[in-house]
Amino acid sequence: MPDLENSFESLILRNGLSSQRFGRRLYHLSQNGTPYWLKFQLPKVQPEYEKGFLHELQIYRRLGKLEPSILLPARIIELNQIAEFSYLKGEGLILPHGDYWLGQPAQQLSFEQVQQKIFAMLGCLQILHQTGWIHGDLKPQHFLYCHNQLTLIDFEQSQSVTQVHKTTALNATPRYMAPELFHGEIKTVRTDLYALGVILYEWLSGQRLSARNYQDWAVLHCQTLKIRLPDAFMPFFPLLNGLLSKYKDQRFQQVNEALYYLKY
Repeated sequence: MPDLENSFESLILRNGLSSQRFGRRLYHLSQNGTPYWLKFQLPKVQPEYEKGFLHELQIYRRLGKLEPSILLPARIIELNQIAEFSYLKGEGLILPHGDYWLGQPAQQLSFEQVQQKIFAMLGCLQILHQTGWIHGDLKPQHFLYCHNQLTLIDFEQSQSVTQVHKTTALNATPRYMAPELFHGEIKTVRTDLYALGVILYEWLSGQRLSARNYQDWAVLHCQTLKIRLPDAFMPFFPLLNGLLSKYKDQRFQQVNEALYYLKY
């Protein structure tokens, strides 16, 4: 991790204007040629963003005690420890840089390589669930490869598997929402599995799902989504079918079930 007493060679703001307007800041840092990321939230700008970031810091503190292999080595700092932010109060999160796990199109990989990538993602999610947490907002960019290990990031919407929180427009991404979430039901292990199913389906098919608005996403996930895979990846159909069932009672209940279909 970086030495905060020494300067950074580069410090570049990288998040979009829309999240900046809500007080979110994501900087790319470099020290001695090693890249890092710094994430923080300006206070009293947007309550939900602030709540989410503070929650993520707590997740890192809790999971850090368990030291699961899926967690990037994180450092929580006081922002004024960095010279460029000496005027700011509050905490920031520093993480090492990682590469997107699904950065290469599936069509450019062998069947065995694709299978191995999916196996690793399922294993990563299984470890998180075994610690007693669900992710709550899985996206492709949340799977990063760092230090020879597949990891998960962005735990702002994570919650205990025993917690009961209904979904709102502010704590879920419609592209990856399970059908029951559009009906106001709670997030569960099964909603994580559905989100992973969408991620894998888009990667394997080479096509992004599309919808114009929240209502269209609801119709897609609740009614019209049909799994169509290239011939080379049809052996993955039973896996995706179990991940993407519109009815939660027919969906895989645990990662173990998905792993079985991946192997056989």
